[in-house]
Amino acid sequence: MARIVGAPPEMDIRAAESWVLDARSISGGPSLSGREQVVFNPFPVWRAKITPNVLESRQQHWAAFIARVRGRGGFIRLNALNRFDRAALYPRFGLPSPPGAYSGTLWGGGQPWSNGMGWAWPSIWMRTAADAAALASTVMIDRMGHAAQIRTGDRISIGGSLHIVVTVTDSGAQTEVGIEPPLRLSKPAGAPISFMPTVVMQMIDDMQGRFERKARTATVDASLDLIEIPDEA
Repeated sequence: MARIVGAPPEMDIRAAESWVLDARSISGGPSLSGREQVVFNPFPVWRAKITPNVLESRQQHWAAFIARVRGRGGFIRLNALNRFDRAALYPRFGLPSPPGAYSGTLWGGGQPWSNGMGWAWPSIWMRTAADAAALASTVMIDRMGHAAQIRTGDRISIGGSLHIVVTVTDSGAQTEVGIEPPLRLSKPAGAPISFMPTVVMQMIDDMQGRFERKARTATVDASLDLIEIPDEA
């Protein structure tokens, strides 16, 4: 079984990123009439291309991370949202931003550890308001007192699986959302929903993450093409 390596901080501060669902459709080709029958997989997977900011002082750390992953031999757990998008969620949902905006929540008496870091940021949690069947493309969310600020385009985790919100209908303390991809498994009422989701992904080939040193003060182009491993939550 492949081991899961946690993504380094550089993968949270991104010079560029793209996220797209790979529908993995199958076609027998166009007929003589020009019509084409396409069969869609009910369980598309996420693909991502992430260009992290790897400063000159962090190149050795990045090289060590790439070596640990071992190309396609290992999996990477990374945040589905970059650090700045995660920080923007707190005021949107009417919550105070956690202290130490760039290093995590401080501990004890409000001081960071000796390395300047703190605890991981607290996630923003809601829950399913009703049972949801496998293959469901809509989910009712109990906002648990949070502001009615769920938006289309939000990436969320439902019981550990990553989805994008495609429709939003507010109703009192609850919000019905349309999601893609549909649920792979049924979820009971009360299943956790995180607005700071993580996802386990794999490099598309063994040579991802290489970089060329352009200048002493330049960031390094070390883009990663990744594909979701759906059985790993």
